[in-house]
Amino acid sequence: MALPRIPKGGSLTMGPAALISMIGLQGRVRAALEGAALDLQATWQDVLNTPGQGRTYKRHRASKPGDPPAPDTGALRGSISIVWMDPDTIRVGTGLDYGRFLEFGTKHIAPRPHARPAKDLAWESMKGEVKVKLGSKRGR
Repeated sequence: MALPRIPKGGSLTMGPAALISMIGLQGRVRAALEGAALDLQATWQDVLNTPGQGRTYKRHRASKPGDPPAPDTGALRGSISIVWMDPDTIRVGTGLDYGRFLEFGTKHIAPRPHARPAKDLAWESMKGEVKVKLGSKRGR
């Protein structure tokens, strides 16, 4: 690996990406991020598979306010995807606008959180995945 060039003025700024590059961990870090993202995606889809406990309509039983949205068509659950935004950033989420409205509510709809509960449920598993991929024996 070549040494970074020092710009005029004599300063050099380095962050975590530079450290990862210096010690050759890029592949392991990417694998750790991807493993954590897969854990979150699976948990999020499970959360969105929770049957509703609210009002029953013709063919659909809705969720209660504060519970995750009950499955209807499965479109939201099916839209939870993983996308690499750049070599160091991975995104797990939905491209469906109404996912945001369900998560936080609107003036007409009480919140039906699904992303935050999924993250909370998956957090320990995600951390474990990162530790395994990076070879960590202890956690913080």
